[in-house]
Amino acid sequence: MIHSLSPQVVQSITLLFVSTLLGGAVGYERELHERPAGLRTHILVCVSATLLTLVSNQASHGADRIAAQIVSGVGFLGAGTILRSNGGIVRGLTTAASVWLVAALGIAVGYGGHFVLYAVATTAIALTSLLVFARLEMLFGHTHRRQEVSLLIDNSGDQTQAVGALLRGIQKCGVRVREVNTASIGNGHLIKLALSVPDNVERKSLDELFQAEPRIAYYDWTTID
Repeated sequence: MIHSLSPQVVQSITLLFVSTLLGGAVGYERELHERPAGLRTHILVCVSATLLTLVSNQASHGADRIAAQIVSGVGFLGAGTILRSNGGIVRGLTTAASVWLVAALGIAVGYGGHFVLYAVATTAIALTSLLVFARLEMLFGHTHRRQEVSLLIDNSGDQTQAVGALLRGIQKCGVRVREVNTASIGNGHLIKLALSVPDNVERKSLDELFQAEPRIAYYDWTTID
C-alpha cells in the first residue's frame, strides 16, 4: 500500500505529522499550565489548518481564500478561551493567541517547502516567549504577578469573620485582593481569591498565613496568564 502512494501523497502525509508535532509542542505548554485549550485542541487546530491548505492547493482552489477563512474561523474559537469574571479580570488572552498561532503554523506547513522552516522557527520563538520571556518579565519588567489561590475552609464558626480575617492577613502582606468567589462544597466552603502579588513578596509568606489558619483544610495556587 505504501509503495503505491505517489510522492505527493507521502509528502502531504508527512506535512500533517509535522503539523501535529508543532501544534502539540505549543499545546503541551498550555496543557502544563492547565489552560482552557490544551494539547488536543492545539493539535486539532494545527492539523485542520494544514489539511485545508493541502486540499486547497491540490484541488486548484484559491489557497489564499482558504487561509483567510481559517484565520476568521479560528478567531471565534480563540474568543471562547477568553474569560472575563465579575471582578473584571480577563483571562485566556495568551491561550487565544496560541490557538491563532497554531492555525498560522498549520497553514504554513500546508504550503510546504521553505514555509515549513518558517513554521518550525516560529514554534521555537513562541515556546521561547511562553517559557522564557515570562520568567524574564518577572525578573526585570513586571512589578506584580497575577495568581489565584483556592482555599477549602470548614463550616465551623463564623464564615464571614474567618474570610475577613484571612483577607486582612493577605493585605498586610502587601498583596492586593482583586476578586473573591465562594461556593459551598459538602461540609466546607471553597474560596477562590484572585490576587495581585508584588514581585518582592514571596509566596512563602502567604503559605505561612494559610497554614497558620486551622480551619483551612486545603489550598492550591494557580498562575493567571
